[in-house]
Formats: sequence, structure tokens, C-alpha cells
Amino acid sequence: MKLRVLLAGMGLLVASAGMAQMGAPPAPQPGPTTAPGGIVPPVSNAGDTTAKKDGSKAPATDAKKAPAPTKKKEDPPAKIDGVAISRPNGGFLGLQVLNNNFVLTFYDAKKKKVAPDVARAAFRWPVKYQPGPERTVLNPSGAYALASAKDIRPPLTFKVFISLFVEGKEDAVESYTVDFHGE
Repeated sequence: MKLRVLLAGMGLLVASAGMAQMGAPPAPQPGPTTAPGGIVPPVSNAGDTTAKKDGSKAPATDAKKAPAPTKKKEDPPAKIDGVAISRPNGGFLGLQVLNNNFVLTFYDAKKKKVAPDVARAAFRWPVKYQPGPERTVLNPSGAYALASAKDIRPPLTFKVFISLFVEGKEDAVESYTVDFHGE
């Protein structure tokens, strides 16, 4: 019986019609080799990466592993320049002072810049250096913004009243009151 187990372990035993017979030696296979005298040396798991800590073996995996699923490259979170103002249509406005002028930038619901859907904007804000408020009109400037031509004097901390107008209408289509705190 021990001979049969030894021969089966070496792949030399061939089963045929329920009887064990000796067949031609199989093609060489990787694994333990027979030492002189027919003794099979003990097998070490030192270099085997499929061996578990308890000595048992994990199921063998294919030589070619499936590539790890790649995550879709996500865009960085969109950022609104200046003070963010939410619009009723789901978009946003970004209000800031650049080069001493008001700039009102238009954004869609995903915070991506879009072309203005209004023709102009009127701004009014109180100042400390005169009794009445300052006023300015913002006209198209570039593809995504309206800008003022009037210089805005510091300090840049005030409440600004914004009215948006479309071409051909005298009344404002949108109005906002914003606590502005600029640089």
C-alpha cells in the first residue's frame, strides 16, 4: 500500500479498469523530485505565496491576474470664485472684486462656468465716505461674467443690492441682497 501511495504521489501509477498498473512515466512536472534511493524530500512553503500562516494552502490563482478595476478619474470639486450666491434656477453666481471692479461670474448647477443669461446687472451699496449709496452697472466681460467699469473703494465690507436685467425689460428678473466681505 505504501508503494502505491508513493508511486501515485510521483505520478507513476495509472488506473485502468479498476486495477492499478504501472504505465509509462509521465512528462516531467514541477514539484518535489525524488532523491537518490527513491525518497521524496519534504516540501517547504517558504517561497510559496499561496501558503497561509497555519500551513494550509490557499487555492491557486491564475498566473495572469485580472487588472484591478480602475476608478474613473474624478474632477476636483468645483469652486465658485468669490461670494457664492444661489439662484432659483439651480445655478450660482460668484461675486468678487478684481482689480478694484465688481465681477459677477455665472455658474450652472454643477458649478461649471456658463455664459450669462442676463444682459446687465445693477449694483447698489452703502459707503462711509458720502451720504448716499454708490451705484454701478455691470456689462458683459468675457464669456462667463459681467464686470463694472467703476472702481470700488475699500473697505470692502458692505451689503450690496443686486438686480439682474434681460434685454428689452425694464424690471429686474432677479434681485439679491448679499453681505459682501472682500479682500
